[in-house]
Amino acid sequence: MGNLGIIVILTLPYMAGYILKNIMNNKEISQIETYLIGFFFVLLLQGGIFSIGNLGLNKSFAQISNTMWIITVAIFVLFLLLVFINMGKRIKKGHHDNVYHAKWHRQDLILLAFVVLVGLAVVFRVITLKDYLRSDLMLATVRTTISTGTMFEYNPIISQPFTLGLISSKKIITLPLYYAYLISYFGIDEILLLYIVLSLQTIMCAYFACISFMVPIIRNRRKSLIFAFFLGTVLLSGDYYSGTVGTKLLWHGYLGESIVAAVMIPYVMYVITAWYRQERNYRRENAGNNNTLAKTEEERSKKSRIRESIHIYVVNILKLLICLGASLFITGITAGFLIVAITIVILGICSISRFIVEEVE
Repeated sequence: MGNLGIIVILTLPYMAGYILKNIMNNKEISQIETYLIGFFFVLLLQGGIFSIGNLGLNKSFAQISNTMWIITVAIFVLFLLLVFINMGKRIKKGHHDNVYHAKWHRQDLILLAFVVLVGLAVVFRVITLKDYLRSDLMLATVRTTISTGTMFEYNPIISQPFTLGLISSKKIITLPLYYAYLISYFGIDEILLLYIVLSLQTIMCAYFACISFMVPIIRNRRKSLIFAFFLGTVLLSGDYYSGTVGTKLLWHGYLGESIVAAVMIPYVMYVITAWYRQERNYRRENAGNNNTLAKTEEERSKKSRIRESIHIYVVNILKLLICLGASLFITGITAGFLIVAITIVILGICSISRFIVEEVE
């Protein structure tokens, strides 16, 4: 059951992201972004369920865990259903994807080999983490939740009930409850889950997010590989101090602040910059089409352009709201949530200002 649980944990974000991709009806979402948006959505979903059960309904840990299990199964079933539906549509249309295979030069293959070696070194570093580093408040909270079957009713350090109870702002941070649910339902060793599986998943998502943000800017395979190699090297050499991002990822990748710093912030930057590029290209294409369309076709084209523009706004705002909501449940109303909100506001203002300047020019 433990191995099956690891597979579920690693594949559930993609299944959730695939469902969201179909709901958004956006084919431009890549496979990497599908995994990332599903990763954030799962964090948002677990936060909502455990928060409502803990703060609003006063349900027990076992009852909320059962609800979470039902939702996990529902995601799996809906994912399979959508896969079969989309396969049926492709077969019916006789559609076959024409995949373009670019040539790989010797230098690119050498760089790819170095990137793979660095990735394996990161995995080895996480697996061989020293035992004395595998102990913190998160682990104590998870163990207390499983042993007592309660949610934030016992002090995890002294294993005694809270005399005055835990304040509501702390109960919003539901990651310990989610991890306790994964351990209790799938029978995974707590050390293996927290310090290896979840840390490696966060590191993988950090790679995805950073590369998603940088590749459209670099627009070159060789430079992208160099960036990936540099990113892995910095991660391996960046744990010399307890406050660095490298330390947080290698030692404590399961913490909400690590996910926000290494995964969510780069992804938010990617979403807003990609949104800006979409709008810019969209306006340039429409400006060129307006000169060639007839009047009757122009009216139809105008309506379709409005629908397309609204769809772009809705999809990107939904992505940002998922990130903002997930950051609230994994860090609380603290620096992590505020940094995500401030990043969205600042980049949004910069993009709007850039649009205004382009329109004036």
